[in-house]
Amino acid sequence: MQKLTWEQALDEAYPMVKKLARKHFNKSIGFLDYDDLLNVGLEGLYDAFTRYKKSNNTSFSTYARFRVNSAIIDEIRKNSFLSRRTFEKVKEV
Repeated sequence: MQKLTWEQALDEAYPMVKKLARKHFNKSIGFLDYDDLLNVGLEGLYDAFTRYKKSNNTSFSTYARFRVNSAIIDEIRKNSFLSRRTFEKVKEV
């Protein structure tokens, strides 16, 4: 079995990164640009690529999706001026 290269991982997961960045951009209040979220997602993808181990019995795309989504959410929370509870209330309104 050949080892996954960065180019293969990028080709496989880039559409998923774009989809997650767009989803979070549409749900956010607007303090981060889509390009910023896409770059953070790509950083999460690279992090997933460097930490992925085949022995975990999970596919790379599943593992990468979790890492990319977490990276984007962390960036939104880090740059938000609202607390989680306030952010949830704003989303309800």
